[in-house]
Amino acid sequence: MDDYKNRSYGAVEIGMRGKVGIVVVDYQLAFTEPKYPLGGAPLVMRGLENTARLLKVALAHNVPIATCFTAYQTERDMPHWKVAAVRDQFRLDHPSSAGPSDIR
Repeated sequence: MDDYKNRSYGAVEIGMRGKVGIVVVDYQLAFTEPKYPLGGAPLVMRGLENTARLLKVALAHNVPIATCFTAYQTERDMPHWKVAAVRDQFRLDHPSSAGPSDIR
């Protein structure tokens, strides 16, 4: 934490008003299932496990949770990706766009 403080993170107080919430970003099967080219990386899986633990506590305390994922209707809708797996699989109709069932 001192490293962040030394780099000026948190120097401006913003305050916390109202109820906090959690946003879970991109824990879709494309990243969590080893059968997909980008899936199952050790750090992603560790993050998934930690996120699942966090969400279990959050749900027990009625903390709002929002999730989002990356997927496109057609290739024309997506930005220019150099990653073939993204271009091929990050589609709304592709099974890899679904979220893992064990995260909530």
